[in-house]
Amino acid sequence: MKAVRKVIRAMILFAVLVAVAVVLANTALRDTPFGEFVRGAGSSAKIAAVNAAIDASGIKEQLDADLRGRSADIAQATGLPESQVNHAIDELDIPSWSARDLPRDAVESGSFETTYQGVAATVTTYRDPGYLSISAGGQQVAFDIPESAQMYVGFLNLM
Repeated sequence: MKAVRKVIRAMILFAVLVAVAVVLANTALRDTPFGEFVRGAGSSAKIAAVNAAIDASGIKEQLDADLRGRSADIAQATGLPESQVNHAIDELDIPSWSARDLPRDAVESGSFETTYQGVAATVTTYRDPGYLSISAGGQQVAFDIPESAQMYVGFLNLM
């Protein structure tokens, strides 16, 4: 019984220390290396959870398949050869995208509205083509964009 109490006390002490660290990291120590480290650890866990949820949903693969299934329609609507549309979809490689934190110094370069499966979304691009963000349903998720896809991100507006 004493061992159980020691474990419970240790867990409570640990929880209190974590809570104090989080409060300090977001207040008095916000702009210190400690504050950035603590906030980064929480952010990393959040990003991992977002990536797990996105991967479990299969939405990236579904979007890729839907684009491929519409390549003839996209080619007709854009005037591009279907082979070029298929190449753009290959290079976009949407299944390889992963969620990330949007850098604090991100500078928007443009945005466009789109709808997928009845859900309206805004896709925002940035001066750094290595990431973009998608806002839908009051939520925003930023994604790392593979180098091979960066020159084709603008094609998302056409697709």
